[in-house]
Amino acid sequence: SLKERFKSKKLLTPELFGYTRPRDAVGRFIKYAPLEVCEEEAQVVRFIYDAFLTGYSTSSIAEILTDMGIPTKTGNTKWHEGSIGYILRNERYCGNVLTWKTFTADIFEHKKRKNNQDRDQYLYTNTHDAIISVEKFEAVQTLLEDKRHGMRGGLHIMQVIDMGVFQGYV
Repeated sequence: SLKERFKSKKLLTPELFGYTRPRDAVGRFIKYAPLEVCEEEAQVVRFIYDAFLTGYSTSSIAEILTDMGIPTKTGNTKWHEGSIGYILRNERYCGNVLTWKTFTADIFEHKKRKNNQDRDQYLYTNTHDAIISVEKFEAVQTLLEDKRHGMRGGLHIMQVIDMGVFQGYV
């Protein structure tokens, strides 16, 4: 049933920091409604992306937000670097939704597994208002990938080789 919902763009998007879910008159969430930007939280999300792009680590960003007393989505005032990493890696902040990032492999144990091409994934773009641009999101993903592979300070300088066997190559 999930596969059919995803194909027909009936996306199950949980409420996350920076967004709220629309509610009906009784106060219940409206199923399949697009996320709405919560501007107060969105300013914090923009700060997180900007701080990371200027060289702050996830732990130092978490420390800054904790020191400022800014509450998390659950109301805690202590931020963790894992929460910052989650925000930096989540494509929903640029208005997109990637389905089936994880799935329940065994329905009896209810253990979730990361989807490593075990299930079809669907990427939907412009499903809701973006807090950050796609370009900023992709720049952060590049930095995260570089740091994961031990590269500090961005990409190495590329140049054309002047002499030797590899002359003319970059």
